[in-house]
Amino acid sequence: IGGTISFTSDIYSLGVLLYELVTGAKPYHFANSAPHEISRVICEQEPVPISGAISNFKFQISNLNPDNLNKIVLKTLRKNPSQRYQSVKALSEDIDRWLENRPVLAEFFASPEKLSPFDNKTENKHSIAILPFKLLNIGPAEDTGGDEYLSLGLADAIVTRLSGVQRLLVRPTSSVIRFVENSDAFAAGNELGVEFIVEGNIRRIGTRIRVTTQLLDVKGNSTRWADKFDEEFTDVLELEDSISERVAKSLLPQLTGEEKRRLDKRGTNDPQAYEAYLRGRFFWNQLVPEAFPKAIESFQKAVALDPNYALAYVGIADFYNWACIYGLFPSVVSVPKVYKAATRALEIDDSLGEAYAALGLYYSSIAEYETSDKYYRRAIELNPGYPLAHEWYGSNLTGRGLFAEGIREVKIAEQLDPFSMRAKTLTAWTAYQAHDFQFAAEKAREIIEFDPNFPQGYLQLSNVLQQLGRFEESLELSRKAVERMPDAPLPIYNLCFALVGTGRLDEARQLVKKLEETARESYVGTYFLAMSNLAIGEIDRTFYYLTKAIDEKNHWLLWLGTEPKLDPLRNDPRFDKLYERDKGLLSLKFAAHR
Repeated sequence: IGGTISFTSDIYSLGVLLYELVTGAKPYHFANSAPHEISRVICEQEPVPISGAISNFKFQISNLNPDNLNKIVLKTLRKNPSQRYQSVKALSEDIDRWLENRPVLAEFFASPEKLSPFDNKTENKHSIAILPFKLLNIGPAEDTGGDEYLSLGLADAIVTRLSGVQRLLVRPTSSVIRFVENSDAFAAGNELGVEFIVEGNIRRIGTRIRVTTQLLDVKGNSTRWADKFDEEFTDVLELEDSISERVAKSLLPQLTGEEKRRLDKRGTNDPQAYEAYLRGRFFWNQLVPEAFPKAIESFQKAVALDPNYALAYVGIADFYNWACIYGLFPSVVSVPKVYKAATRALEIDDSLGEAYAALGLYYSSIAEYETSDKYYRRAIELNPGYPLAHEWYGSNLTGRGLFAEGIREVKIAEQLDPFSMRAKTLTAWTAYQAHDFQFAAEKAREIIEFDPNFPQGYLQLSNVLQQLGRFEESLELSRKAVERMPDAPLPIYNLCFALVGTGRLDEARQLVKKLEETARESYVGTYFLAMSNLAIGEIDRTFYYLTKAIDEKNHWLLWLGTEPKLDPLRNDPRFDKLYERDKGLLSLKFAAHR
């Protein structure tokens, strides 16, 4: 409104008509008919996705891809004219592609204000990052008692404590790990896109520990305050209390009663349990396979010392959730332990968003997706800055064919956790599952550029290139992924597809044989065995393993309705029987037709 009229204005008008034709509703809802209210809504609010505008949407056009139509309509209604179709012909051609069940050129779109919680300065919100503390007088490990965990562990604990105050948007620990060796806090703050940074040093002096810390105003390039905290080494809890309280009250002088209650709430009063928990978080945040056993050992020690330590139970639940995802244990072993630990955490503290998110993943694992959604939404309500809740919720939506909604959630997670390889990987994977191969490839290349040693970048790009028929390129990338994850079945089955695509069927068969031999000695995820057999054309064995995966409640079945590599099987009568085997999977069935 108030801008120059051009042909893109006609595109916008056509988009409004198309929206109404498809949904029977208008794209915007006005509180009243006052001109200023109409102008405000049109200029500031994004239309509701068409899948959410009418309840019977999926049944009206079930023979076509509704998510692609959603992309077309929303592209016509972009606020920025340069992001709309640049001609009526371009719009018409994309509609023809949709009617012919071909991929459309319109890309996913989510409004910036919904994607960037850290850009939202309304309601007196402040964004902040807690950098890992520097250890100043650390000698050999035998002399320090392994104090290294304090650097990241104390920062992580403060992140968790401050995240309970909803007017503070706190960068998660996974985004600040890369700054362990960084000496320029202001540069880190600019890179993280936050208003404030907490940095500090830890010095061990006999039986006491001294933390010197300061709160920095990134934009003003100034120090808001600096202070020293001294405690006995046996009571690091007091340090977390003091630093968290000082930071929160400096940024929010008038804390509400609920904010103060959440800020003051300790997870435990047992210093030894707290130290075990900090060690667990230290190992957990390393995100390497060899550290995970140390993490679960530390979390279990924490709850043994304090059976009412809710956050430690969340740590246990998260471990078994990831063990399930990566196929470390059968789902029948991992999933019940997730439920036991997460429900125990909520019995102790029903305000922990992290525990609700863990239960959300549990219910997703057993194919109760609507229940899972409720837990994810509750987790986000309690802790909107918790990226894992958005990641898992996004996966849940995508697996059921709600692609626009799913991609929006994983993009929010990436905005919250911009330096997390996990978040970037899930964005690429989600786009791949949505058959948006161009965006998935862009994100995968971004991962490789960001960290050439991280295997998932190669794996994600290989996946996409296989769908585009570029198998020679895919093969090179697949081999790089396997080199970096030598014993993991996920890159191995991906390599099988690349080998077959380049005419190396015998080599692929040898890999599958070796994977099945490994499965006789130790656990290998049945979904991975199914996919590797699919790669070499063993369709009967593919269905055998998919059936076993259903009986085992394998977490990867979330992608049964969307995985592009399964598309050739969808006309096989046995595929429909997979859904019938577990009624919970029926909600995925529609996704197969999107």
